[in-house]
Amino acid sequence: MALGPGGDKHTIMTFVENGRVIQRRVHLMKVVDKDGKVNDIEGDRLPDYILMQSGKGYKGNHLGQILLGRNDPGENRRPIKERWPNIRDVGHLVIGISFVLLLSRIVAAVAEMRP
Repeated sequence: MALGPGGDKHTIMTFVENGRVIQRRVHLMKVVDKDGKVNDIEGDRLPDYILMQSGKGYKGNHLGQILLGRNDPGENRRPIKERWPNIRDVGHLVIGISFVLLLSRIVAAVAEMRP
């Protein structure tokens, strides 16, 4: 991560489009997880360098690359979610079993009513 004037923390993003190079400072990144949650990354959590390329893709030529610091490669990762069974799963199991038992009693009551 680079430090600008006055201790401003940012990372450098290089954008390459068909040989034309543009560099920008990034102070804040918004990353959307696959479940739709938006995470803000700023300050010390920013990656060291971002490289984006546009144009024709060739084997071995990446279109986007983010280099993280060597010290903490997994610091920004989300924690592992709870394993099964959690409260929601147990609740669904209880509701499902109750529904099946109720349905079986209704079927048995209807069967007894028939002559």
